[in-house]
Amino acid sequence: SAADPRQRLWQATGSVSSLPEFTRCVDISGFLNAAMGQEGILRRMPVLIERNGKVYPSLALATVLRTAGVHEALLESDWLGESTLSVGNRRIPLDERGRLLLRFRGWHGKIKPISAVALLQGRIPHDALKGRVVFIGATATGMGEAVATPANSLLAGVQIHAIAAENILNS
Repeated sequence: SAADPRQRLWQATGSVSSLPEFTRCVDISGFLNAAMGQEGILRRMPVLIERNGKVYPSLALATVLRTAGVHEALLESDWLGESTLSVGNRRIPLDERGRLLLRFRGWHGKIKPISAVALLQGRIPHDALKGRVVFIGATATGMGEAVATPANSLLAGVQIHAIAAENILNS
């Protein structure tokens, strides 16, 4: 008797897509959207969004699906509106809008930023990224977006997706 959980997901009214040259090179992609709470602090991030009757994963969820070799996820809801996303043997609790409550505590010890310049100049050991999930994005002040979080005054959007992916992987 539970309502279809897809009815309460964030609704995208439009989209900006990657260039076709990039789209042809990947087999899965995800959206980047995240919304602040009323006080301007990001605590939850949507991992699913609906547009024109189709459900899309966030970049973090798409990355986890690809990394885990899982081709689909199951969104379930109970009659109270509590949602759970099953990804392989992981069960991720979501709120009624399909958002993940982000756990920031301890993230900085596991997510290690690497300088793009150092990587491109060959100053990073070849095996430094082996077996790791890597998000590439701008983190320098003034480059890309930055959001306020409960743990830090500002984090780059790419760091938020890395934190969300880690949260999903550790569910």
